Amino acid sequence: MSQQSELLRKIRKQKKITQVNLCKGICPRSTYSSFESSGYTLSSDILFKILDRLNIKLDEFNYYSQTNANYKDESFDALHLSIQQHDLSNLKTLKDNFYKQFLITNDLYWLLISFKADEAIDKLTNLFDPKVFISKRKQTFSILHSYLLDTDFWGYFEFALFGNLIIYLKTTEIIKTFNKIEKKVDISVPRNRELYIKICLNSIVSLFEKREYQSAIKILDILDDLITNHEFMHWRILVKFYSTLYKEIHFSEPTKESYQFLTIYKDLGFYEYYDELMHYRKIILENHMEPM
Repeated sequence: MSQQSELLRKIRKQKKITQVNLCKGICPRSTYSSFESSGYTLSSDILFKILDRLNIKLDEFNYYSQTNANYKDESFDALHLSIQQHDLSNLKTLKDNFYKQFLITNDLYWLLISFKADEAIDKLTNLFDPKVFISKRKQTFSILHSYLLDTDFWGYFEFALFGNLIIYLKTTEIIKTFNKIEKKVDISVPRNRELYIKICLNSIVSLFEKREYQSAIKILDILDDLITNHEFMHWRILVKFYSTLYKEIHFSEPTKESYQFLTIYKDLGFYEYYDELMHYRKIILENHMEPM
């Protein structure tokens, strides 16, 4: 979702105007919903008419759009830096500030990054357990998750939100959401397709860690159909990695030598990424051997 589409959707909802009523006599609803959810560009003529219907001046709209974008970028950068530096004091301040912004604006972006700051704090102060963490934050989780389920058209924010909630969702909820995604977004659009692939990979990581291997295979099958372009070679390799890991767990077939295809990362100078994947394999295998 672009900054303009995000701001316009926020204004529309604040004024309690449906997409149908906003677009009536101006443009097809599908055109406008694509603008809100996927960041499609509206013609200047359509944009002017929609702003006029919302009683918003163009210069006022552009000012708030740019200001909002800058403030969000700065806030996210501050959060990212504090997480990297393990700055517990600043994380607590950011968490509270972000939540105050949510209360003022009712913009779920602020609730999400407040939630992420809270998550980072818990990881620094406790032995992080997703079940324990989320059990104490049911209200926040419910607001974010309900929004995700109720939103008919997904854009960048919705994909990002789903990606951040995956570790807290039950396996049935993850699969149920995947079954609905293609109705919520046009996967044929390259940008949406890329976001969808990334979400699939994030889900597979979470499902492997939960030992939900059969569910992970279902999503691997989705990816197998999606990744057909040579430009997606990196993701194709990751699909093969998780498929091989599944066989190693389920059938005790592959050995370390079965992962020779990963040496392409070493050949291209990405030694750390190769080591990271092999270390992840080791952790998953050790986790699989522990009693449930």
